[in-house]
Amino acid sequence: MQRHHRFRWSTTNILPLVADSYVVRESGALYQVRVKDTLALVYAGPGPVTVVRSNAPF
Repeated sequence: MQRHHRFRWSTTNILPLVADSYVVRESGALYQVRVKDTLALVYAGPGPVTVVRSNAPF
């Protein structure tokens, strides 16, 4: 999950599931990232936020 800040830097958090397992919802300037199957909240706060697949071998 990547949070993009208006000052051109981003914060990356490694999530345990594949990118397609998450849904990102926007409500004004606030974003929520939830697990699709359980609707468990992973992140809530300022955005924008994206969930991307990493090519890292872990």
